[in-house]
Amino acid sequence: MTNRNLLALILLIVFTLTGCQTAAVPAPAPEAAPTAAVPSPESTPTPALTPVPEPDPLAEQLAAMTVEEKVGQLLIGGFEGTEIGDQATRLVQEYQVGGLILYGRNIAGAGQLVTLTNGLKALNGDGIPLFLSIDQEGGGVDRMPPEVRRTPGAYCVGQTGSVPAAQSYGDVLAAECAAFGLNLDFAPVLDVWSNPGNTVIGQRAFSADARTVAGLGPAAARRMMDQGVIPAVKHFPGHGDTAVDSHVGLPVVDKSPEELEETE
Repeated sequence: MTNRNLLALILLIVFTLTGCQTAAVPAPAPEAAPTAAVPSPESTPTPALTPVPEPDPLAEQLAAMTVEEKVGQLLIGGFEGTEIGDQATRLVQEYQVGGLILYGRNIAGAGQLVTLTNGLKALNGDGIPLFLSIDQEGGGVDRMPPEVRRTPGAYCVGQTGSVPAAQSYGDVLAAECAAFGLNLDFAPVLDVWSNPGNTVIGQRAFSADARTVAGLGPAAARRMMDQGVIPAVKHFPGHGDTAVDSHVGLPVVDKSPEELEETE
């Protein structure tokens, strides 16, 4: 018996005497296959919604107008008489003008003027609202009915050199217009009365000094806008340095662009 066999026999006797049994060694569990990492689902970005533009009622109305209607809106017409006659009716309903201007020939009294402006609005119906305009400057160009106290002209305001006075002047012009349903006033005059021989402008201007006119005229115009009346300032390129009345002739302003820029 070889030494190896003898050793095995001794171990067998020892295990038998002690009641020990060879424990079965469990086979190692097979390694689990590595689990592949499952990517978390990426949230799909919500596409940005393209805002739907609000419809522009003015653009839609303009697109639906004929060329003739568009041309009519560029014009402001005048008519004879203190009541609505054939002229005014044709201007509003046939030619569909953008507005009408009232002069002294159209104004006899406060009640009559209110009736006239309300009648013109009714004549226009649901059409594009009319510019109902007037030449109300005060002073020598005062179109208000006789029941309205005469309004000082721009030159009186200019003599004060006061911006608050100019603002009050603008407030008065706007209030007079609004009281009779007028929404556009061809005022204030922003000419500079630089030619003493000028008879058509004269004291319709705030001053013979350009800086004074530039300070007071726009102050009056802004206050008119604040009151809801559109100021149509005048005249361009400058009627203050002329000697001819443009109502009866053709005035010429013989100045360089630099001179016009400096004063007019």
